[in-house]
Amino acid sequence: MAKITRAATLRSLERLLGVDEGAISSASASFARDVRACAPVAEGGCGLTDPVSARLTAFAGTFINIIGYLLKNDILGPALLDTDACGPIPQAASFRKRTC
Repeated sequence: MAKITRAATLRSLERLLGVDEGAISSASASFARDVRACAPVAEGGCGLTDPVSARLTAFAGTFINIIGYLLKNDILGPALLDTDACGPIPQAASFRKRTC
């Protein structure tokens, strides 16, 4: 889904700029036009959010934004609050071993 959204965003940018379709979205990787479109404005880019590279932080951000609504749900709320049900997180356990 992120790749589809990224392609749609780049095609919309092409229409907005009035350039030929594919000038950005289908350009050769050597031109890095898609990378520059998604680079921060301070670094010479257009400042668009790249849904492919930002998908993990976007997922976490969305979850944080809606957790209040999820907790009010009669089925999801208790399940989300039952943190003992999911058991230990493997990454956290290995992290504790390395730092102790």
